[in-house]
Amino acid sequence: MLASVTMGASGPINALDVTYKLSVNMASLQFDNATGNLTAASRDELEVTIIHEMTHAMMDEALTNGMMGYTGNGQFQPGARFPMWFIEGMAQASAGGCFNGNDWVNGGLGITPSTSTAAITNILSTGNNRLSTADGGSGMAQYGTGYLACMYLGNLAGGGGAVNASKVASGLDKIMSEIKGGTSMEDALKKYTKYQSLSDFENNFANDAASFVHNLVTAVGNGSGGLVCGLATSSGFLPDRNLSVSLFELNTSSSVVSNAYPSDHPVLAGGTRAGAGSAGPGGGGEPDP
Repeated sequence: MLASVTMGASGPINALDVTYKLSVNMASLQFDNATGNLTAASRDELEVTIIHEMTHAMMDEALTNGMMGYTGNGQFQPGARFPMWFIEGMAQASAGGCFNGNDWVNGGLGITPSTSTAAITNILSTGNNRLSTADGGSGMAQYGTGYLACMYLGNLAGGGGAVNASKVASGLDKIMSEIKGGTSMEDALKKYTKYQSLSDFENNFANDAASFVHNLVTAVGNGSGGLVCGLATSSGFLPDRNLSVSLFELNTSSSVVSNAYPSDHPVLAGGTRAGAGSAGPGGGGEPDP
């Protein structure tokens, strides 16, 4: 899956003057030779990838300044950008950080229900696994530890205690709503958690969250750990639809179009209920890791 973000011009740029594009490299998917349809495993992989990338798109649209590194007046400021562990961790929280083929928790960090809290603290404190506000960082910190950190934040903001998807989702919604309303990520954390700064959270996460992480991987079991379809769900992430109704229609004349939705779906901003969508500006971008 390719997630592209396009800027409008050189020099100072209004943070809202961006367009977004998602495309799928079908060559990486496996098809059943007899039916020509995606295999069950490839369908699950595609659905999880779409959920992950659509979370990025949603954050690009609703939280543009933080995603791109712009201040409120449209000026670029690297320190204004969300840390990569938050950007990728939020997408992993939606899609699932334990999904087979995208398993950054069990297979990557080596954290399973049998891992002790002391061992979890050690793993999350070690080298490339550590959270950091530095842009970039290792994939393990971004996707693995970042996923666990976002789930932990959601649980804290959702009231703490036992782990369940609705509580974590509710807590993350509070944090995201605060940021969308103009609050900084750091101030949102201060409002809904005990941490007084972003660095305070990052420096103490490995020790403070060990028990939560143990409870999370136990609750997930063999599931994906994703909020969109339930922590313990391992396959069949999205329900089958009536194949006579197309949610996405290919527009062969334009590389970028507005969304189009069938009549039984709610219409999002810029979308229509019929047709293949209207043409939008084109542009390039960089692939998501």
